[in-house]
Amino acid sequence: MQYERVIEQAMRDIQDLLWANLPPAPNLPDDRTVACLRAVVGVPDVQRAIEHGNDTALSFVLRAANRILSETEMPAPALLHLLWGIMDERELNRLWGVRQKFA
Repeated sequence: MQYERVIEQAMRDIQDLLWANLPPAPNLPDDRTVACLRAVVGVPDVQRAIEHGNDTALSFVLRAANRILSETEMPAPALLHLLWGIMDERELNRLWGVRQKFA
């Protein structure tokens, strides 16, 4: 199995879901977004990639997202805030080819 491809697709899916939740007019409510994100990381191939994939930057971020999403007592807005904290890092955006404007 090509874990790198699975990891990259899972990361893109997570990013797409987070962007769909952005204000001012989120397409998904917070609770639904978290449920969808948990579904992404819960896919058996993704879980295998998390456990057995190479230690790349993307795999570390996916593992962190999986850990955050495993929290069941935290409210959805807090989970989303934590996810944005790891998904909107400068180096991760550089890996994705996202240009950022810095003041």
